[in-house]
Amino acid sequence: VWEPSSAQYWLGTDNLGRDLLSRMIYGARITVFIAVASTALAFTLGSILGFMAAVIGGWFDTLMSRFVDLLMSIPTLIFGLVVLSVLPSTIPILILVMGILDSTRVYRLSRAVAVDINVMDFVEAAKLRGEGTRWIIFREILPNALIISLAKREETIFSNNLPDGKKLDIHSSVGQLLIAIRDYAHHFAISYHKLRRKKGVKS
Repeated sequence: VWEPSSAQYWLGTDNLGRDLLSRMIYGARITVFIAVASTALAFTLGSILGFMAAVIGGWFDTLMSRFVDLLMSIPTLIFGLVVLSVLPSTIPILILVMGILDSTRVYRLSRAVAVDINVMDFVEAAKLRGEGTRWIIFREILPNALIISLAKREETIFSNNLPDGKKLDIHSSVGQLLIAIRDYAHHFAISYHKLRRKKGVKS
């Protein structure tokens, strides 16, 4: 009863001696499923539409961009509550509403990345070969834009979740951390090779 954290019970036990970690995982399974499903839907929908807008351009790009601006101008929480008050409150509807509302940010990030990639030489060569829009999106742009979109998406999520007045520049912080790790690894490698050379000379 009320055991502290240990190797067997990572978060301890409750007043009946039950494992708190397993109870938290079991109780949060629906919440985690909704969060993962809505995030996957938002990223898939926003990325595909953003890439299509960058490749097709013209009226499709203008129409999608204005529609996304319209959705982003409405407060997300209020818009979601209004939609859920009209539609049935089921888990698929909740995932669909959250995915569509969150896909607007993914759309803007994906479109910005795809616009830069769309003017590169290998994409122009694919267009000259006569490749279709689907090939260009999924075989030329998607493999090159996926990592950048994910990185920018994570940066936006962490920056938006920080309280006002205390937001950090995640990109620069992570960049400085990676530079520091690289420098330490470089110095360690140099010291290691010098030590091996000294041992080789002595032997």
